[in-house]
Amino acid sequence: MPSVYQLLPRPQDGRVVDTVTGESLDFYDVRTWMERGWGLANRGDASDLEELLPATANEEQRYWVAVDHLRNCLAQAKAFHQALDSPAESPAGTSLHLIVGTSLKTPSVLASDVGNNVVRRQSEEPGDNTTTVRSALGPMQYGNPIISWTTIGEVSANHRKLTSDPDFTTRMLELLMEPRRTTSEDVHFP
Repeated sequence: MPSVYQLLPRPQDGRVVDTVTGESLDFYDVRTWMERGWGLANRGDASDLEELLPATANEEQRYWVAVDHLRNCLAQAKAFHQALDSPAESPAGTSLHLIVGTSLKTPSVLASDVGNNVVRRQSEEPGDNTTTVRSALGPMQYGNPIISWTTIGEVSANHRKLTSDPDFTTRMLELLMEPRRTTSEDVHFP
């Protein structure tokens, strides 16, 4: 599932740090994954790799095939994040609305040791227990979101229950029922 890597925090956000140095870890570098035994680079997952790669001759070859796949997935995730970091104008007639959970303590910085695939919670900030408000806002430039949100709404809901929260439903209905604003820039289709 290569797209899962696109959900990783960007290294420049400092969301996962080395326990000893406090330095932010580079998720895009496969060596980080190998040093810490994360994911496909975990040598302890030999039986999983055997199941995923039954045609590959031996354990060592399976490991390097997995690491190569991981390297490619990380490169795609890096390209995806770089694209998100590029400011862009919304198409004419488009409005962007964010509804974000803000009332729950949410893990914001995790700490990891070399040679230990366990990641520990180091700090928390407001969010929905899965996504922090800062992360939901998207990439920032000069303290402001790169995304030009038309509105930002807050709800008190857990991530898994966000879309079934009555406040969320009310906000969505208000947005959907709002009369369409028309401007000379609107695009009309035949």
